[in-house]
Amino acid sequence: MTVIKIAQSQGSISFFSTISTIQNIDHAQHI
Repeated sequence: MTVIKIAQSQGSISFFSTISTIQNIDHAQHI
């Protein structure tokens, strides 16, 4: 789980920002 490791090193705020970005990309791909 690389994302979790990144979150632990960067902080929870960056973690949620990354998740939001990934979700936005996923939605864009579905369109």
